[in-house]
Amino acid sequence: MTPELTATDAPIAELTSDALVVGAYAGDRISLADEAEDLDGRIDGRLIEHLQSASFEAKPGEVVSMTTLGALPARTIVVAGLGARDKVAPKDIRRAAAAAAGRVAGASEIACALPSLGEEGWSAAAEGLALAGYRFDGYKSEAKTARLTTV
Repeated sequence: MTPELTATDAPIAELTSDALVVGAYAGDRISLADEAEDLDGRIDGRLIEHLQSASFEAKPGEVVSMTTLGALPARTIVVAGLGARDKVAPKDIRRAAAAAAGRVAGASEIACALPSLGEEGWSAAAEGLALAGYRFDGYKSEAKTARLTTV
C-alpha cells in the first residue's frame, strides 16, 4: 500500500504524528535545518544536545532519533543527515527520507520537513519515504501490511 501524501504549511512542531523527520547538515559543527532549529528551540536545546552525545555527524543517510517525552504532539523526532549544506542534492533528500522512514518502520504517520530544494526535492523525499516501506511479498503465504499510511 502506498502511503497517502499530504502537503501542509503548518509548523512541524504542531503536527500530531508518530514521528517528525527533519534534516541536519555536516560540517565543523552540526547545523540543523530551519525546521529542526524550531523543534530544538521548543524542547530547550535538547535536540542538538542529543545529537552531540550520539556522535551524530550528519553524513548522508545517517539518522538519529529521540523521544519527545510529551514536549511535542509527536512521539519521536528523527534527524536525518544530509551532508554538507552547499552540496545537498535531491538524491541526498531521497536517501535521508528513506533512512528516516526505516528508523521508524512501525510508524503509521510521519511528518516530514526535510529541506525541499524545490519540486525536485519534494519528489525525492516522497520517493524515499514510499520506497522505504516497499516489501515484495508475492511468494509469502501471509503478506505483512505496511504500517506507514500517512506522510
